[in-house]
Amino acid sequence: MTPNLWPGDLGRQRVSTPLAVMRKQARQLAKLSDGWLSAEVRTSGSGSNALLQHSFVILAPCLGEIEFPLFSVRHGMMLYPLTISTNQYITNAGYECFDEEEFLEALREILGADATRRIITSLISQAEDSQEPEEEPEPGADMAADADTVETETEAEAGSAVEEDSAELEPAE
Repeated sequence: MTPNLWPGDLGRQRVSTPLAVMRKQARQLAKLSDGWLSAEVRTSGSGSNALLQHSFVILAPCLGEIEFPLFSVRHGMMLYPLTISTNQYITNAGYECFDEEEFLEALREILGADATRRIITSLISQAEDSQEPEEEPEPGADMAADADTVETETEAEAGSAVEEDSAELEPAE
């Protein structure tokens, strides 16, 4: 009989994956923007090369199909090293991270960049403006509405009085 040659702690050690970190930041964006924005992390693989790419895409649901790909992360099955590519509006610099600490620092730079802040501010402003504001009644508008109701009731009473008068004028059969 062949013995089990696998280490006893295999699969019990957990590491924080780039995907998990990115998903958490996506949830944080929704909270920080009061729900005006959301983000998705979209993953694709390259099969035989065993490379994964995770794209962080900002969405503004009330603006329709607006999407802004902020950055993407590529890594192999070993997670690190990984590379980060940002949208050209953020920076043209790429990042290479050899561990989780470097990855978190790079994300902190990208998410805190002035260009990122401007884009998020712009998207939130446009999202807020896309909603029709509720019109507040003008002062005295309730009284005007009441006057219209009284006038309508008076007209209706006058109309039924005319009907009664014309009924009296019709010859009986």
